[in-house]
Amino acid sequence: MITLVSIYPTLLGTYGDGGNVMALKHRAELQGLDVEVVTVESGEAVPESGDLYVMGGGEDSAQTAASNALRAGGAVKRAAERGAAVFAICAGYQLLGEYFPDATSTPTPGLGILDVRTDRLPKRAVGELAASCPGPARPGAHGLREPRRCNPPRSRRHTPGNGQGRHRQR
Repeated sequence: MITLVSIYPTLLGTYGDGGNVMALKHRAELQGLDVEVVTVESGEAVPESGDLYVMGGGEDSAQTAASNALRAGGAVKRAAERGAAVFAICAGYQLLGEYFPDATSTPTPGLGILDVRTDRLPKRAVGELAASCPGPARPGAHGLREPRRCNPPRSRRHTPGNGQGRHRQR
């Protein structure tokens, strides 16, 4: 049984991120795996026992509220430290880092799971990102049973932000 934890889908659901939960559940079931989806709304305790955590995108105030609650509870960080996977989109990804800017551009502490920081650029940066991983490409091999990691050198590990900032390694 895989326990998939959807974290604050109402608070962090700017991009309809509930569809990611449905897609992950469907993909696992196609592989013959049983999946339990646990939905955690804002104000509820996040379980530490999940196998996969999903955090979506949110506006500045929602992102700050989510960060404060998730840091106080500590469950996501402890789950990640024990090896649980975290699938984070947009603001969810920023929450995993050391800090991100709030609505006033003040650095707000993240969960500190990833060694990344989010800063605002002078001009809004929106666009597509293309990335490649070294090694053979194997379509369909990225399911829940056969994950592949891509860890480029630190100097090249950059990811765009939410259109309002950038992520950088320290």
